[in-house]
Amino acid sequence: LKELQAWRLARVVHVMDDRRDHFETSTDIWELFKLIVEGRRQREIDPTLTMLRDTLASPEMADETPLTAQRVRETLDFLEILTTWSDEMLR
Repeated sequence: LKELQAWRLARVVHVMDDRRDHFETSTDIWELFKLIVEGRRQREIDPTLTMLRDTLASPEMADETPLTAQRVRETLDFLEILTTWSDEMLR
């Protein structure tokens, strides 16, 4: 339940005369989808984008083959397109 709360997929509600925690979630499936996409982006995509940008900017990249640099650049380009697309879809 704590992980669902961290993703903002569940929240605590209090019931009168009951000391236990009760949980509820949104009934709007589109809202749940948006929360999941945003959570995955924050936890997975954004750190990967940062790592790829840092890798391309690092001096060690000069020691790599042109094919390696091209693959890193293409991966970065793909993820940037994916994030732009997801931003547009979630508006």
